[in-house]
Amino acid sequence: MCDALMELFADKLEERRQDGRQDGSLQRLVGQVRKKIAKGLSAELTADCLEETVPVIQRIYEAIQQNPEAEDLEICELLKSVIPAKQTTGMV
Repeated sequence: MCDALMELFADKLEERRQDGRQDGSLQRLVGQVRKKIAKGLSAELTADCLEETVPVIQRIYEAIQQNPEAEDLEICELLKSVIPAKQTTGMV
């Protein structure tokens, strides 16, 4: 019984670590996109520069433009329901 609990705990811990990495990757991407917006770059050019898909970058652009005072973490929270997790995995 104890081994089963330890395995369950280890699985949950790994799941949380992966979620944390994805959140960090998305937050970094939001910050990078914010800088590209400040430089006046289009979503298409930004997607090319960051090697990301245009739809993902466009959603980030829209979220930032609709919430200009929001910090990167707040933008990430808004985006989590819009961008599927598989699209945020492996982001720079």
